Amino acid sequence: MTRSTLLVIALILCGPLAARPATADTDDLSRSLVKVSVTAQEFDAYMPWQKRKPHARDGYGIAVGPHRILTSEALVRNGTLIELQRPQSGERLAAQVVESDHQIGLALLEVSPDVAPFVAVDVRPDRQFDADTPLQVVQLDNTLALQTGGAQVLSVAMTELPSAPYPVLLYTLLTDIAVNDQCTIVMSRDRLAGIVLQYNGNRRTAEVLPASVLARFLADADAPPYAGFAMAGFQWRPLVDPTRRAYLGATETTDGVLILACMPGTGAAEILKPNDVLLEWDGHRIDNLGYYVDPDLGRISMPHLIKFRRAPGERVPLRVIREGKELELDLLLARHRDTDALVPENTLREQAPYLIEGGLVLLELNGHFLRARGSDWTRSIDPRLAHIYLTRGTSPEKPGDRVVILAGVLPDRINQDYGMFRQEIVTSVNGQPIRNMRDIYRVIGPKGHVERVGLQGIGIELVLDTAALTEANERISRLYRIPRLKNPPQPLETD
Repeated sequence: MTRSTLLVIALILCGPLAARPATADTDDLSRSLVKVSVTAQEFDAYMPWQKRKPHARDGYGIAVGPHRILTSEALVRNGTLIELQRPQSGERLAAQVVESDHQIGLALLEVSPDVAPFVAVDVRPDRQFDADTPLQVVQLDNTLALQTGGAQVLSVAMTELPSAPYPVLLYTLLTDIAVNDQCTIVMSRDRLAGIVLQYNGNRRTAEVLPASVLARFLADADAPPYAGFAMAGFQWRPLVDPTRRAYLGATETTDGVLILACMPGTGAAEILKPNDVLLEWDGHRIDNLGYYVDPDLGRISMPHLIKFRRAPGERVPLRVIREGKELELDLLLARHRDTDALVPENTLREQAPYLIEGGLVLLELNGHFLRARGSDWTRSIDPRLAHIYLTRGTSPEKPGDRVVILAGVLPDRINQDYGMFRQEIVTSVNGQPIRNMRDIYRVIGPKGHVERVGLQGIGIELVLDTAALTEANERISRLYRIPRLKNPPQPLETD
């Protein structure tokens, strides 16, 4: 029996969901809920010198202040025009992004103070929902009239965001209404209980970011500078194999997970080592599958304890077993910076640094490049690149390490016989080893050229005719309509 069938049976047994929740005041909601229309445009993953065609997105937002609207980050990402509409109104109001966080999927919008104020809703104060919590899904139909339906909680877990590979706390709700757009609102009586990030029409289930996360984001955004959510900076996996536990000296307990690697520059890198066994985090016992018992949510995975129970800048106590000895340590939490990873995600679709020389397209590997091939990208991308991303994408050996690739070759007579090379890892330029695009620009200098390119696993270099490069670059730029052949990396951030 499929899971979809089970959910349908559960719906029948539970009866109509619409009868369960206590309904919110529709008059107030009509002055709080808005339709959000976004025109967005982002850079092409494979041709980073140009942008893709503009496209439209629609979703919802909810007033959290007289002139502030809470919505999802994915909805407004790379937005060039953001407009709001009140229920049953044709008037469009321009909005701007005040704060957004792609690591938890939320954004805060603001409209002009001259606009008639919205009625702000309060966020539900308690952290825990269950099957008996009264919930109501609120959206607009195609006439912009309010449409409501019932919902109930099926499960709660730390799950990757639908639009970015970061784990967050998501509730799965069973609904009796077909959710029609991003960021549909979930209410509990007259309080905001969550926003829908993803809906499965076949199962009639919605993935919802709950009120506890919304409240934390709003409080942080109201007290700038925005601090964000915490990360520890280590990779781990369950530790259930008794032989390995014996090898690590962790036979006196069945608790604990195995530390695999630490990201350079993080609090974890300062105190943890590979093969440490993490037994306890901030006073909570961690079992051998990586779960702990949360006072509000029950048994849930450890990333929730790190990300949502503490804040960047705080220190947490932990217990580990190292080489058979138990140690007590303190770890400093920080906010995750994607730029510190070996393979950054580039979730925001920002323009990546690149260099086009003699038709050779050089850039740094990022998650956007990999995932641009669709949900089945691991099968269509070069397996070496997929392996790097999946096994050590967040853990460079040295700060600043990146994976530079020859993304492809723009055909021209200067690069004849090189068209077969694409998605190749670049190890050297002009005979000098390189670790990132910054190294390439350092090697060639402000007026130099890439003359030779060394590729991993190939015994020869790709050589370009230096005397013909200037003319070839002009020809390639004109033929392929490339406005800039160079996009150097931005200056390094300083603390």
